[in-house]
Amino acid sequence: MTPGELEDRAAIKEVMVRYAHGLDQRDYAMLAACFTPDAYADYGSFKDSGVEKIIDFLRSVLPRFEKTMHFLGNQLITFREREAEVETYVVAYHVIPSESGRKLLVVGARYLDRMVPVDGRWVVQHRVEAFDWRQTSAL
Repeated sequence: MTPGELEDRAAIKEVMVRYAHGLDQRDYAMLAACFTPDAYADYGSFKDSGVEKIIDFLRSVLPRFEKTMHFLGNQLITFREREAEVETYVVAYHVIPSESGRKLLVVGARYLDRMVPVDGRWVVQHRVEAFDWRQTSAL
């Protein structure tokens, strides 16, 4: 690996860490900075383009949870010209308030991203969140 490729890999990992942090802290400006203005996202129930629409969707979903915690795992990065195909594993914990007590939703998923460099930084241009499993239990 070249020093430039190592720097790009570190920058791509940083985007994903900032994305997870933005979700968990409800920092919508940080989340928006992870995407291109015309980014496409497929979160299952949401499929659309435009960073504003993506952030509006996240603003509508995240308040349903008392707290979330996203842990990032394995990451496979494949460079193609000046873009990168990135698959990042995530285990996400969601505390759900309910009348019968709090519940815990744990989701295993993968972010399947195409990232591109814009103004010297890597950002997501195309995202599909692939849900692999989920478990709900009392908390």
